[in-house]
Amino acid sequence: MVFEHRYHPELALPLDQKRYWLRKRGAIAVWMYEPGPSRRLIGESYGVPVRAVLADDDSAGTADLRPFSRRRALYVYSTTILKRYEGGGYGKILKAYMLGRAFEAGYRWVVGHAKEGASVALNVRFGAEVGRRHRNWYGTGDAYRFYVLKLR
Repeated sequence: MVFEHRYHPELALPLDQKRYWLRKRGAIAVWMYEPGPSRRLIGESYGVPVRAVLADDDSAGTADLRPFSRRRALYVYSTTILKRYEGGGYGKILKAYMLGRAFEAGYRWVVGHAKEGASVALNVRFGAEVGRRHRNWYGTGDAYRFYVLKLR
């Protein structure tokens, strides 16, 4: 798993779980590659319909999602850039592309839980409203914020 090493061990999904989520009807996954012959992987972003998350998961943050259970809402699990590419503006490009794909697929809301700092700031840059703060997300010791982004 290329990206999982970027996460706290409590948040890194085993490959079988990641495949499970990506096979959900309505899931969206995008990857960014370096141009040219090397085609090195730069980043990934993926999400699943909020309904699927609520049907399969009853853990931290699901209360934040309930108001979106009957809306065309995508829960973004991750937007991650590999460390060697951080700071090059790739996160903004990948997020913009992911949001465009979500809108094209008929979603009108993108929601998620982002780590305080650069991850929250990235979502705010696209117009997200920041909501509830989770002080110790999944036992990581890191604070995460719920965000809501209305697609137009």
